[in-house]
Amino acid sequence: MEWQELAGVGILGRERRVVIGIPNAGRLLDEVVGLMGRTVGLVGGDRGLWYESDEFVVVCARSTDLPYLAVTGLADVILTGYDYVLEADVKLEEIFDTGFQRCVIGVVGQRTSGDWRQRPELRVATQYPGLAARYFARPGMPRCRLLPIAGAAELYVRSGLVDVVVDAYMTGRTAHANGLALLDTLFATSGRVFTRPGWQSERKDIAHALEVLTGICADN
Repeated sequence: MEWQELAGVGILGRERRVVIGIPNAGRLLDEVVGLMGRTVGLVGGDRGLWYESDEFVVVCARSTDLPYLAVTGLADVILTGYDYVLEADVKLEEIFDTGFQRCVIGVVGQRTSGDWRQRPELRVATQYPGLAARYFARPGMPRCRLLPIAGAAELYVRSGLVDVVVDAYMTGRTAHANGLALLDTLFATSGRVFTRPGWQSERKDIAHALEVLTGICADN
């Protein structure tokens, strides 16, 4: 089943209040809980996935799924990483950069990797297979054998299972502790507020939701 088939389906498809999607786990969730709690009663650590107020419904989903919820109309506004929107390769309008979890997505490998771009082939582990595939598809780059993973990327390079990883790089402490370094930067990312293109013409008062959400973020 494709995400497009879910447009208009279920409670979310019929909801008249503005639906806001946020991550259901991770450090970005911790940041968001501190903000959204004042609006809809979010409580950190309670494992809830659905919160309501008179104006909003807040749903918690995987960061990788949030861009699809937005593009299909099941969520009107999402707060997720810019990296996940690029990985999903969907068209959303960025409204506000919260600055939460600011880092870069880059190629990370052994400090002794040398000119890795000159190798005929690289084994690459990543939680961003779409981004990695597009990056290595550029002219002059090595052939890429992708290993999709869910986390702990440094392990795969240090153990010799792969040559490099495409992963988030924030402080570099974990990489340095494992003898790794940032070899190339793809782009900078952070937690950002997104909605669908053309949201101004929709019946829901998405503008008010964006004003509330970005106002809260800007104050913190």
